[in-house]
Amino acid sequence: MSIRDIACFPAIHLPRILYTSTFDRADDLLYGCILALLTRTRARSLILASAPTIFAACCACCVLLGIQAGKFTTDSPWIATFGLVSLDLAAAALIAMSLVPRSKTSRFLGTPLLRWFGRYSYGIYVYHYSLYGLITHWLRPFINAHFGSKLLAVLVNALVVGGITCAIAVASYHLYEARFLKIKRFFSYASGPALIPRDDA
Repeated sequence: MSIRDIACFPAIHLPRILYTSTFDRADDLLYGCILALLTRTRARSLILASAPTIFAACCACCVLLGIQAGKFTTDSPWIATFGLVSLDLAAAALIAMSLVPRSKTSRFLGTPLLRWFGRYSYGIYVYHYSLYGLITHWLRPFINAHFGSKLLAVLVNALVVGGITCAIAVASYHLYEARFLKIKRFFSYASGPALIPRDDA
């Protein structure tokens, strides 16, 4: 049972805590850490081979839970526990799938477009929510009032917010974030051999 599973029920009246609290998101990071450790042991082959099945099962679980709850938001106890854990495991499994050389997942995630978004993803993550709050509250009503289409309002809003977010993220990366990346030259990142346990251990 994860930290979120324990904490969600007392805080279910504040479902946003499950997304915004670092404490409640600790298990998300730990799944990635566990994967990194397991791929440096004799279990690596088993983990990589079972990753597609785990990914498919977790995605199916999310879909079924969404259908059962009628939505996929954390005000549902089922989504706040099993749903979010399934998302975490699916993400870890997807990372494991991408570690298989020349696999379809590896080739897809290595496409130039996705690599571009990967480079600027942190800035996109940091800036998008503030821009969404600044723009959406007036842009959507404006489009609805003049064109009478909710779908058009959502699409245009997404394009405007997304475009501005990407532009700011690119500028932030080259003007700010890249300066910190230069510090990496002061640290050694040479990786040693995988930590394979000895048979006589």
